[in-house]
Amino acid sequence: MKRIFPMACLLGLTACNPIEKNTDTAAPTIRSIAFTSTEAPSDQYAAKQAQAAYHMSVPYTTSKAIITFSDGSKKSYPLAYQSLFKSDDVILTGSHAGEYYGGMVDKYGKAVIDPTASRNPFYTERTQQAVAEGLNDKNKGQFIADTPDGSTLIRMVKPKDDATSADLFYLTHFEYVTWDGNRKSGNQYRKNPMFIGKSHVQQDLKTGLLSIKAFDKLTFADSKGLWTPCAASKSPWNTHLGSEEYEPDEREFDAYRNNTMAKPLPKKSSTEALLTGFQHKFKATHAYPYDYGYVTEIALNQKGVASQVKHYATGRWARELIQMMPDSRTYYSGDDGANTTLFMGVADHAGDLSSVSLYAAKVTQTSAVDEPAGAATLRWIPLGHATDAGIKKMIDGGIRFHQIFDAYTEPLTGDVTAQKLISEGFKRQFNYYHPSHKGKAEWLRLQPNMQTAAAFLESHRYAAYMGASSEFTKMEGVTVNAADKKAYIAISYQIKSMTTSGDIQFGRMDAGAVYQLSLTDQQKDSLGDPIKSAWVATSLAAVPELMGSDNLPYIHGKGKPDAQGNRCAVSQVANPDNLKFSTASRTLFVGEDSNCHINNFIWAFNVDTRQLSRILSMPMGAEATGLMAVDDMNGFDYIGANYQHPGDVKVGKPPVTLIQAVEAENPNFAAERNRSGGVGYVYFKGMPRQ
Repeated sequence: MKRIFPMACLLGLTACNPIEKNTDTAAPTIRSIAFTSTEAPSDQYAAKQAQAAYHMSVPYTTSKAIITFSDGSKKSYPLAYQSLFKSDDVILTGSHAGEYYGGMVDKYGKAVIDPTASRNPFYTERTQQAVAEGLNDKNKGQFIADTPDGSTLIRMVKPKDDATSADLFYLTHFEYVTWDGNRKSGNQYRKNPMFIGKSHVQQDLKTGLLSIKAFDKLTFADSKGLWTPCAASKSPWNTHLGSEEYEPDEREFDAYRNNTMAKPLPKKSSTEALLTGFQHKFKATHAYPYDYGYVTEIALNQKGVASQVKHYATGRWARELIQMMPDSRTYYSGDDGANTTLFMGVADHAGDLSSVSLYAAKVTQTSAVDEPAGAATLRWIPLGHATDAGIKKMIDGGIRFHQIFDAYTEPLTGDVTAQKLISEGFKRQFNYYHPSHKGKAEWLRLQPNMQTAAAFLESHRYAAYMGASSEFTKMEGVTVNAADKKAYIAISYQIKSMTTSGDIQFGRMDAGAVYQLSLTDQQKDSLGDPIKSAWVATSLAAVPELMGSDNLPYIHGKGKPDAQGNRCAVSQVANPDNLKFSTASRTLFVGEDSNCHINNFIWAFNVDTRQLSRILSMPMGAEATGLMAVDDMNGFDYIGANYQHPGDVKVGKPPVTLIQAVEAENPNFAAERNRSGGVGYVYFKGMPRQ
């Protein structure tokens, strides 16, 4: 008998479950696996190590998997980062040949041009290089999304036994455009129609390396475009599940639409973004807030042709992504922002998200008040049931916010008082919408017979209206450990509404935390009705090893960032965002979206040994995105590892001298700032196919 460990278990380090296979020849068995951690480049810089500044400017890993066999021999396999493309690389084939990979297009597939592009001091240098590489001259000013995010790797056809290569599809969200030619960070946020890149890739069945054969841009043109696609997951039925984060506020849009002559377009608002990005640039007809904010699904046929669907029955909130449970019916979703809610959906049929029952969590805290490592029990409040067709009919019928709710925002004025509103049936709540309502209490009264519309078009507001806990902050990635019936959810910043009075009064932790959800069956909702799922979360608790560092001294002004600009310890996870679980390796992967670390990291946490290892450092200023844990893709394992907005000066507090040192070591770094987001993956160099 030969004990073979799945390749992904190389990230699990000391405890993996082998697969036993009969073999004709005896072979040494695996005794143990160790894993080396990558040193933080900022620590290298502090120690004045050679090339430290360069390591801060690129995806960087020195991690190895070291395997010890029963005969005493050892074998090590280094991890390596492999780039597929950068957002300002040029597409060479297909309908988008001569464009940038991250280049914006309208609903007709034509490039969207930035009229200020030439103001970028690197414009001439970069565009001359791009034209030499195949960029069409008329596309030199194309808006570029430097923000590749959620990705999935999908196989539609199994390769033949004697094949030397295989065809796969690598789907990647492009989330937003950071800036235009004026290079003011954030001045293009949400003001462009986005897309999902579909890379047709070839897998080398000897090395596992991937290379691009073709590239397409999926724009959801039939659904009036795609709004801020963030993270992604792969469904159990082999489709890509995406997201539309930070949905536009229909109340704000409704007020503007009702009084456009007297009220100017709200600056930095979802209304401004909607009109600028979708009615002007994308050329969508009658684009309204309720057209956006849903789960998206892409299904491929065996030839890779994509069908694109928005699932209106999944509810509408600032979802990072949804994570399906193994039953192919139940899903959980984070809700990004402040004063947000944990949602659960249960589909009527496995593998079909077109009809869903929606629930929101009521939290009862069980940990001590002000304890950062929080814990609580969960009870589920039913919000309603809907179908895609039913909600789409409401949207196409022109439903507006004031038809669903009557609303007032504090401070109340005139003869409108809290007592008066209570007597008239209004309820007080908070929500995350901004800028006009951000952090302010809202008084709502549901209009008659509008329960379903409220639940699926105004899910934030209706959940709080029905008594759910709307106090989470920056609730981001979610993933599932099916064997242990656990899910994990990231709280990127544990601040504000999670730390004040109310249902949730956890201790403040600006570096965030990862929470574990316990899943079980035979549960009832708050009305006493059975929940038709065996994957219902009944409690949540912080994972101690994945708490952020104690950075309160810095927050309260009693301390300073370290000399390299890190606001919290690089030895611990900070601001967890993307989460993916590898069943084969029993490893939870954690990607950071951190303003605490000047280099964001990807970590590997073995849930059995509790060993935490840093396995990849991203370029300074970049967020780690597009995390995937791919087990056994034709005998190879991968860790998806994209990054966005490299060089962003708002990440951490790096001193000017350090930035200058990085730019001196990597001449491309300054020109690629907020322009050259990367799409790539980690593989196991030299590891044979399993």
